[in-house]
Amino acid sequence: MSVALDRDIASIIMLIGAAIGLSLGAVGAIKARTPTLLIGVAVLFYSLTGLTYVPLMGAPAEPLDMMSRVWGAMTAVIAGACILGVVSENRNTLRGVADGPRSRWTILLSMIAAVSLAAIYYVLKPYSDLPASTDFLNEYGHLPGVFVYQIIFAIWIAVPASSLGFSLGRTSSLGWPRWLVAAGGACAAAWGIWKVGGVFGAVAGIETAAASPVSVALGLSALVLCVSGLVIIRWRELIAARRERIAYRQERAAEDELFRSTGSGSP
Repeated sequence: MSVALDRDIASIIMLIGAAIGLSLGAVGAIKARTPTLLIGVAVLFYSLTGLTYVPLMGAPAEPLDMMSRVWGAMTAVIAGACILGVVSENRNTLRGVADGPRSRWTILLSMIAAVSLAAIYYVLKPYSDLPASTDFLNEYGHLPGVFVYQIIFAIWIAVPASSLGFSLGRTSSLGWPRWLVAAGGACAAAWGIWKVGGVFGAVAGIETAAASPVSVALGLSALVLCVSGLVIIRWRELIAARRERIAYRQERAAEDELFRSTGSGSP
């Protein structure tokens, strides 16, 4: 009962994250705000990644087949590319860099993401008939294609999230919620270290002590912390913008009233 409940809660969290991401993406598209659009797409696809790996939670874990892992890796790559785009946008904005270099970086990033997606599909295609597994790293990590997949997956999870945490953590203007994102980035970095170490350990015939649920726990922690921080940051920005609009209208109303009173009193 408790295992099912844990999985249900995790699934609900992932679905809420997907809804938040979809909403942010829609707002960014409608208002032509690139960072908001990228964050929304990233949150949506990271949530889909987390939803894919929810069955590994609890004891006993439910095995995942190869195609589910392919889907989880691909959604992680798409989300990671969007996050790196946000990091680039944030750094260039703070530095006042022109649009040219930013556009070239976006094109390069898109090409790397596309190559990564193709690589994941083609290196795992020969292993599509492998039995579903709850401990994929220890059981199949010694296979060459699986090794390539694991490294690509680890890079696209750990690097974007940790880069986002580091970048926003240094942006003091975002206030205290940036530390939630920074903590999420730290969890992502820890996950990446665990994952890469386990991949090379599997190749060397060393069984990783931490099983898949540890990986899922770190990944979910990174997702929840990063999404929470980003949503709060965006919410605070909306509130601040609303207060500025209210203050501007009040100032204009006061100026108009002063102008009318001055005009009515003149000969």
